Amino acid sequence: MADWRGRHVLITGAAGFIGNALSERLAALGARVTGMVRRSVPGVWHDEFICDLDVPEEQLLPESIHIVFHLAGRVHQPDDDPKVDTPYMRTNVAGTRWLLEAARAREVRRFVYVSSTKAMGEGTAETVDEETRPRPQDAYGRSKLAAERLVLDAGSKTNLETVVVRLPAVYGPGSKGNIAQMLERIRSGRFPPLPEFGNRRSLVHVANVVDALLLVGSHPNAAGEEFLVTDGCDRSTRALYEAMCAALGKAVLPWSIPRWALGLTARAGDGIADLTGLPVPMDSVRYSKLAGSASYSCEKLSSRLGYTPKHTLAQGLSAMVAELERAERSRQGER
Repeated sequence: MADWRGRHVLITGAAGFIGNALSERLAALGARVTGMVRRSVPGVWHDEFICDLDVPEEQLLPESIHIVFHLAGRVHQPDDDPKVDTPYMRTNVAGTRWLLEAARAREVRRFVYVSSTKAMGEGTAETVDEETRPRPQDAYGRSKLAAERLVLDAGSKTNLETVVVRLPAVYGPGSKGNIAQMLERIRSGRFPPLPEFGNRRSLVHVANVVDALLLVGSHPNAAGEEFLVTDGCDRSTRALYEAMCAALGKAVLPWSIPRWALGLTARAGDGIADLTGLPVPMDSVRYSKLAGSASYSCEKLSSRLGYTPKHTLAQGLSAMVAELERAERSRQGER
């Protein structure tokens, strides 16, 4: 483990799910953490740098920064058209370009860009690695891939050491994404017993993400490289459903909804959405997320840098359930 004491680290998106976890770990290791946020918020960082990547203006980064972890960016919004690139390109590409230039101006040593497996694409049965040709399927994925190329190009042409890290779905206490939503719906009895699709999906515990970021932020062999980070094993959607039931202490029902029924419901949902313009609980996009594969290999990170995922799905789900229960007790206490 590298010695982070006294190192000055800038984390963009510091108030987010991953950014907050990374800030806490680095602060505990003795680093001086500057959190870059859009507006002033409480945090564990020592200093705050307020900046909007959509409108960065002519700002200079703080002095004496050793490493930038760039996590901030535009993610999917409910009202976004997935085919329209402009808002994603503005934040994720133009914003990253400005940050790279600002980092070079301050002679930052290393720049770690946290990207997404959406830059690679998904839906194939094969396991994807860093050698797989990227095929992003929406505006978000295209913007992340374009930003990755900016980062790696800057590293090849300047003294700035650059690293790209791609993440699949990240889970753990504090998450608000699809995994957390699925867990909450199973807990409240609003999620159907899924069939076994036989698909394979990669996930990653937020603590494993932080371990990987600390590794690529300090390892001499990481510069100029791109890495995928996962828990090191894939699961089908049915296996994930059963793991969530176990974490919640719920019995797995002895029956499941037939796959053909879910497909039929998805097609009906498409028709209803087209006619009404209203959101539906099941459509082809949601069905593909349940039934499709998104498998990624972290072998490169393991073999070259010694990455070992230490935190398991069971641990992450247990912590998320405890968080849900604390929130429920707090709501009951307020009544």
